[in-house]
Amino acid sequence: MEIDFQPPWPRYSYIEELEKQGGFKVPMPLESDECHAFLEAKCKELDIEVTPPHTTPRLLDKLVEHFVERLCLNPSFICDQPAICSPLAKYHRSKPGMCERFELFVNYTELANAYTELNNPIVQRERFMQQAKDKSNGDEEAQCLDEDFCVAMEHGLPPTGGWGLGVDRLTMFLTDSNNIKEVLLFPAMKPVDDNKPEASALPVCFISHFPSGSSSGSDTPSSLPLQRDEERTEKHRQHVLHECGSSGTNLLHRSHFSVYRTLPN
Repeated sequence: MEIDFQPPWPRYSYIEELEKQGGFKVPMPLESDECHAFLEAKCKELDIEVTPPHTTPRLLDKLVEHFVERLCLNPSFICDQPAICSPLAKYHRSKPGMCERFELFVNYTELANAYTELNNPIVQRERFMQQAKDKSNGDEEAQCLDEDFCVAMEHGLPPTGGWGLGVDRLTMFLTDSNNIKEVLLFPAMKPVDDNKPEASALPVCFISHFPSGSSSGSDTPSSLPLQRDEERTEKHRQHVLHECGSSGTNLLHRSHFSVYRTLPN
């Protein structure tokens, strides 16, 4: 596979390109029940799997992924995303319902995200409320109402814009890696080590973390009859050093570890 970085890079307007590639017209406004019903029916018709809840932003995202992102082998911009999909982006000055935002795609993968910051506290609070509603319906990607942020914005936010680049994804391209785990400095999953002790072999016990200099006696949980177990404390220390390597030494220096076992009734 060859990727051509020669400019100029094409620009695809979110809704316009979706309608062009899909051969259909998206009902407006996007917040309407008619639009939601249309998008849900279109996803079913095309056998596009959408994880619940089937909110309008999720349906739009899957349709754009199906019709538009497939055009983005070479560097391409997808622009003018709907405002309902971008709660922090400012509304478009000439396209109602859209916002001033673009995403850079390379090899069908999002590499960067940029937008003009929304600086209207009234609109921002309304969007947060809609996001909170979606979250209560099960959308884990939706945001919560951030009242402190809205109050701070009421004091004034000058015209602002920003962009974020996925350095890990960029590194994948530069190193010809197929999996993002190959380039992460701290991967979520550790490689299998046959020399490590089985988790079941470690003692089952209560562990209490005390800041350096604090009194362990006063921090013992009072709801359970517990007894200090020095032997298990040492085993825990060794386990931390084994799991964390040199960083475990610093961890032990910063905190005291005490292990307790429940006394029989």
